Amino acid sequence: MTSLLPPDAFLNVFEAGDPGTIEHDVVAAQQEHRETMKRWEKTIPITPSMGPHTTEWRDGEGRLVVPPDDDLKRKILRQLHDHWGAGHPGRDETIR
Repeated sequence: MTSLLPPDAFLNVFEAGDPGTIEHDVVAAQQEHRETMKRWEKTIPITPSMGPHTTEWRDGEGRLVVPPDDDLKRKILRQLHDHWGAGHPGRDETIR
């Protein structure tokens, strides 16, 4: 049986430590901002947990917490904004 949906319509399940995933980038940025993450533990409801390779900070619903890293935030926004299912095709390079 062949699916009529394109392969990128399916959820890819990765661990946060798998290189090449946005989750990996978030965990790596958490490590770079380790002191900030520890301070945040005291003021917002996040908890550290031992991931497959390192400590990961997650919220009460198990979502990874994005540290204060502007490059990472731009990367996340770009990935969500330019995804085919986002409702528009993303940035058109021909328009200046």
